[in-house]
Amino acid sequence: MFQSPIDFDPREELDGAWGIIGGRERCEITLRFTPDAAPYVTPHHWPGQVGPVQRHPDGHCTLQVLAPVSQHRLPVDVMAWIRGWGPHVEVVSPAWLREVWLTEAREVLSRYGP
Repeated sequence: MFQSPIDFDPREELDGAWGIIGGRERCEITLRFTPDAAPYVTPHHWPGQVGPVQRHPDGHCTLQVLAPVSQHRLPVDVMAWIRGWGPHVEVVSPAWLREVWLTEAREVLSRYGP
């Protein structure tokens, strides 16, 4: 029979969760959205959001979130959300996550590109 650790707190475990992946280990992610996407991003408070969404004079906006990472150290749920924004979002940081995102984008392009 499974017994949870004495120090287990489900609120702490799931705080900031975007879906089914929770956990105490998190990574801080900075995202930059295009002017077309900014009106959809700005009015919301997103799970794990760090401070307010920053609006920029050129119409872009920046969102920072603390996202739980999976056992493979990836923010799986947030990555799915990021993919849904397509060309309207840029992963600014961390650099390793930006590289994961770019690698995936290149794979998609190689399947559908010329």
